[in-house]
Amino acid sequence: MCDPSELLLYQLLHSPQSVSTMVVSSPGGFSPVMGAVYLEYRVEDLFERLNARGAIEFAPENPGAFRIVSNSVPTGVRVLEAVEKAVRERGLEVELPARLRGKSGIDHHFDILAQREGTRLLIDVVSLEPASPRVRDTIMGYYAKITDVADSARRLLVVVPHLAEDGHRLAQAYGMDVVECADAAAAYARIRARIEPALTEGLISTGVPGLGPLLGGGFVEGRTYLLLGAVSSGKTTFAIQFLLDGAHRGQHGLLLTTWEAPADIVAHADRIGLDLREQVSRGNIVILNATPMLDELRHKGFNDPARYDSYLTRVFGELSAHVSRMNATRIAIDTVTPLMPIRKYDEVRTFINGLDRLGQVTTLITEELGLDGDTALEEYFVSGVIVLRKRSSEEETFRTLQVQKQRQAPHDPAPHRYAIERGAGIVVQ
Repeated sequence: MCDPSELLLYQLLHSPQSVSTMVVSSPGGFSPVMGAVYLEYRVEDLFERLNARGAIEFAPENPGAFRIVSNSVPTGVRVLEAVEKAVRERGLEVELPARLRGKSGIDHHFDILAQREGTRLLIDVVSLEPASPRVRDTIMGYYAKITDVADSARRLLVVVPHLAEDGHRLAQAYGMDVVECADAAAAYARIRARIEPALTEGLISTGVPGLGPLLGGGFVEGRTYLLLGAVSSGKTTFAIQFLLDGAHRGQHGLLLTTWEAPADIVAHADRIGLDLREQVSRGNIVILNATPMLDELRHKGFNDPARYDSYLTRVFGELSAHVSRMNATRIAIDTVTPLMPIRKYDEVRTFINGLDRLGQVTTLITEELGLDGDTALEEYFVSGVIVLRKRSSEEETFRTLQVQKQRQAPHDPAPHRYAIERGAGIVVQ
C-alpha cells in the first residue's frame, strides 16, 4: 500500500543491488532502465513521480541520471526504515517488498514481510494524506489481500502515518490491527511494542517497549497491578502508555486522576510526543477527575465504618458505570493513595478486591514509592508490582525498573535501566 515510488526509493537507499535490473547505478546518480517494470509500474514513471515530489533531482555531473535529495525523502520511506529496524532488532527476517500467493491463486504485494519460527507479520505502510479519497479503497484493498492469505499469517499489522477517520473506522470494523503513527520515531516505538513476545494467549501488552519479557509475557487480563515510583520517575507516563496501547488495539480505557487536572495530563503527553490528545478526542480514552468527589468525601471524614463503606460503594459505582458505558477493558488510577484514606490491611484488601471484581478489566494503579515504608500494603493483594527508581553512581544518575512481583508467570526480578524517550515514553533498555 505504500506508494510504489517510495518503495523503489527505499530500495535505492538501502539495497540498490535488489533493483539492479531496473535501475542503473552510476557515479553520482541512478538512471531508470527504459521499459523496466517495478511492482507493475514503469520505472521511468516512478522516477518522474519522485522528481515531481522533489525526492530526486537531475545529477548535474551525470546527464540523464538522478540523485536522491536527502532532505526531501518522503515520510513513507522514513517509516519503512523505522519499521524494518524495529523488526530486525527483534530477530525477525525481513523481505521488503514481498509477494505472497493467496488461496485464490492471486499474488499479493506487501511492503514488508517479517517472519521467525512460524510467526509471519504482514506489514503495509499507508502514506496518504488525511483527506485523500483513496484511503477507503486502500484499506479495502489491504483487507481483501490479508483475508486471502490469512492462513499463512498469525498477525497482521498496518502502519499508518496519516489515516483518515473513515479509514480508521473501516479498519477497526474489519478487525484489522492498526498502528497509527505521525512520524518515523513513533512508528519505531509502536512497532517495537507490538512485536514484543508479550502477545501470549491470556496476557496483554503493557505498552512499554522492553517490559514484556521481564514480566514473562505481559499483564494477566482482568487483574490489578501496582506501579511504585519516586517523584518524576515516570508513573504517569507509564499509565498513559498502558492505556494508549489498548487504544491502538481498538480497546477503550479509563484514566482516573486523583491529583492532576485532565488538561495537565494531556499536556504532559503532548510534551513527550504521545498521542493521548487524539485518543481522548476520539473517545477511546476517557479521563475522569476524581478530585471533586474526594474533596466532598474528605469533609465528611472516614472514621465511621458505615460511612467508609458508603464511600467505597460510591467509588466503585462510579468506576463500574464508566466501564460499562464505554466498554472499557483497561483502567489506570494515578495515583491510588487518595482513594484509600484508611490505609489498614482489611480496608486496602477490600479496595483491591473491588477493582478485581470490575470484570474483564485490567487495572494499573500508581503510588509514590516509600509511602508505607519499604513495602506498600497493596503489594500483598495485587497480581504484580513494578518499581521505578532513580539511582546514582559517581559518574551518572540513571533510572531503573524492577519487576518485584508477577503472579502466574516466571519473571525477571533484576533491575533494568530505562529511559523516557520522546514519541515512545518509557523504554526498558
